[in-house]
Amino acid sequence: MAPDEFPPINDTFSLMAPENHPAKSLLKAALQKANNAVYFDHCQGFEDALREYGEACALLGQVMKVSLGEEDKTTLEAIVRHMFPALNV
Repeated sequence: MAPDEFPPINDTFSLMAPENHPAKSLLKAALQKANNAVYFDHCQGFEDALREYGEACALLGQVMKVSLGEEDKTTLEAIVRHMFPALNV
């Protein structure tokens, strides 16, 4: 399955923010990067996977800075733990 064939990112991790909140677009981009990384990992494109994982982590770091509150941060930490278990975040 190619990255563009992944199901669209839904509001499972919605940040409970208005649709135009900067954190929402950053989070969607980070999750897409993470999906791409999983795809590259699966295809043994490890260099590409590492790049995508790194970009996803950087975007999630930006989301943490602009997120709304503790509940949002807890949700984002859960995303990071789920998407990047090997990083021991």
